[in-house]
Amino acid sequence: MVFFFFLIFRNHRDVTSGTLLQNLRYFKIFKKFLLIFFSTVIFILLYTNTTKSWVINKQKPLLDHQKKNDKKYKIDQDKIKQLQEKTNFDKVEATKLYEVFYELSQGGKIPLNREQFKQGLTKLESCGLKNLDNTPFSDRLFELLDVNKDNTVDLQEFVGGLSILCKGSVEEKLELSFKAYDLDGNGYITKNELSQMFQQAWISGFKALSIQTNEDVNRDDLNNFSEEMAQIFAEGAFSSLDINGDGKLSLSEFKQFALSHPKITATLNGSKKDVPITF
Repeated sequence: MVFFFFLIFRNHRDVTSGTLLQNLRYFKIFKKFLLIFFSTVIFILLYTNTTKSWVINKQKPLLDHQKKNDKKYKIDQDKIKQLQEKTNFDKVEATKLYEVFYELSQGGKIPLNREQFKQGLTKLESCGLKNLDNTPFSDRLFELLDVNKDNTVDLQEFVGGLSILCKGSVEEKLELSFKAYDLDGNGYITKNELSQMFQQAWISGFKALSIQTNEDVNRDDLNNFSEEMAQIFAEGAFSSLDINGDGKLSLSEFKQFALSHPKITATLNGSKKDVPITF
């Protein structure tokens, strides 16, 4: 700007009033140009800083997640080896289940409660194992795997129980299914116990269909219908399975039923859902 004044007044002795006015007009134009120029620079600087802050804020959750992963617990290879020796899982499977458990249990600090255990079942398929996400007996399974009956499932109980379900022999799975139906643990299955388990299967099937078809199902109607269907199903099953007619099913009698891979089929507005009723 000083340079501009110098150009205007360097020959002030020859300046007429006309040329002075003309130079003043040029000065005003130049002044406007400078105002626009500096306004544009300030805008660009502000926009750049705002954009940079926005990008940093957007990236912060990702960076936090990466930092969290960087602080991920260290896998205890001795525990992995112990799990391999005591279960039917290979090293890769045992490691994946170890990771699932530690993810849900705050790095192994606490055993799994009922809800955390159910979350663990949803992750089995991603580990290359049997999908138990939709089992109607998740609550009963939690109780069976809780060997010491402290209302939680620790690492050994979690992996050991899933070893039977996912990679156990036919005999091991039959025995686990029998224990699931034997609600009072007396070594026999009554008609009422069979009916209660069937009812859980019906409820599970209808709930899955309700989500699938986006249809609301009245809870009372669902419970009443499921109870009725379970009683009919249990009556029919008992009449053919209770060979000695003593009103209860032994393990050997139950095997005949379980080996047929029984299932119930829930139907809602034309849609069907098959629900296995053994493991």
